Amino acid sequence: MTKKTTFCISTHNDLNYLKLCVESLEKNCFSNEYNIYIYSEGSIDGTDEWLKQTFSERSDVKFWCKPERWNDDYWGVGGGFRFLAEKVKTK
Repeated sequence: MTKKTTFCISTHNDLNYLKLCVESLEKNCFSNEYNIYIYSEGSIDGTDEWLKQTFSERSDVKFWCKPERWNDDYWGVGGGFRFLAEKVKTK
């Protein structure tokens, strides 16, 4: 079954807000037909570690942790969303 919606989150050192965002999505989505894609760019606040501990075993949440400014095409919030848009398979 193909998921109908993909939520994309681009983050940098916002672990507390990221946790709230993911919790809100999981709590308020009335369907299981969604994926969550998260791009963490150079976070040093524990974001990357939290993503690895929390979502390594889940298929509905995919994440990518990249070092700061690893590629100018994917730098900053806009670049993070560009990176995620290339990964999305849903319409």
